[in-house]
Amino acid sequence: MGTVGHAASYALYHAAFRPGTIKRLVLIAPTWRGPLPTMMGGQRPWFTRLRGAVDHWAIGPLVYRLNVSRFIMIRMAQDHVYEDPSWLSGDRLAAKLAVTRAPGARYASVRFVTGALDRVESRAAFLDLARGANVPMLVIYGDRTPPRSRAEMEALAGAPGVELKLLPHGKLLIHEEFPDAAVATIRSFLVLQFIDAFNRRARRAADVALRPHHARQVGPIGERRIVSSASPYRGGRVAPPAADPSQATGRVKGRDNQLHRASVLEVRIHLPPAVSLRTIGS
Repeated sequence: MGTVGHAASYALYHAAFRPGTIKRLVLIAPTWRGPLPTMMGGQRPWFTRLRGAVDHWAIGPLVYRLNVSRFIMIRMAQDHVYEDPSWLSGDRLAAKLAVTRAPGARYASVRFVTGALDRVESRAAFLDLARGANVPMLVIYGDRTPPRSRAEMEALAGAPGVELKLLPHGKLLIHEEFPDAAVATIRSFLVLQFIDAFNRRARRAADVALRPHHARQVGPIGERRIVSSASPYRGGRVAPPAADPSQATGRVKGRDNQLHRASVLEVRIHLPPAVSLRTIGS
């Protein structure tokens, strides 16, 4: 599962409180609080009044439109979001503005900005979620990430199973501005996760197959039974006595062949070279 920015705390919450539903996580520039609480160092009483103003049927649309104007959008993108000041322009800017002007967009937008959508209230709670998730996790962030947001991302390094990957470029939307680098990093992480999971399953299968199995003499001389102890292949059952001793010998030899095959089951796969989005799409 992969998330971007503010969605990280929701993904971590789900992983922590719904164990087994998420196998691994990729967090791109993860944050846990909205822009205004980040800038102000926490919640402020006037955030509630701002939400009320934006919600108001008469003045709300005007207040909102002023805060998502073309000028404000470009200024915010240059300061916090994109490394290249000219990246958000033309069709890209038009697409972003279209999202902000969708019917009802102001209600969610003002709540995100003022922190009303924050899943947790502190860094400690955010890190508790990361520790509780207990899944392999990749955190990707750019070298130009704003300092306050970067500090929150790097704090995740203390959680178990977390791998931090700092890319040489990018701010908060690094996957949009530098998609090839982000995809290559994610791809390498997932391939290594697949190899590790495959080898773990192979070792478990080999361990089970190599459990001791005993042939013992029971009953009259010449009558033998093959006893399999907790074998997944024979279900831990006792094989019927062999009328011909050579049949019992054949069973033992067949079992030895199975053990040999299990002992060489684990394989290692070499990591293929990284690819770009163009290679993947071709």
